[in-house]
Amino acid sequence: MMFFVTVTVLASAIFYNAMDWGKVLVAFGSILCPILSITSSYGIISLFGIRTNSLMLVMPFLIMGIG
Repeated sequence: MMFFVTVTVLASAIFYNAMDWGKVLVAFGSILCPILSITSSYGIISLFGIRTNSLMLVMPFLIMGIG
């Protein structure tokens, strides 16, 4: 998923001759933000001692898919 987002953004920028470093930073930021939010939410959940269920395991895919 992360590879697809990065390649798609960079390929479209190259195709339309609009390549600049701002688009690269946006592509990596759009990947990094959900990953950091998922990691911190799992950390907070484990800090409070809440048991992991199946919905928690599906949530990272929903967050990356929906954005």
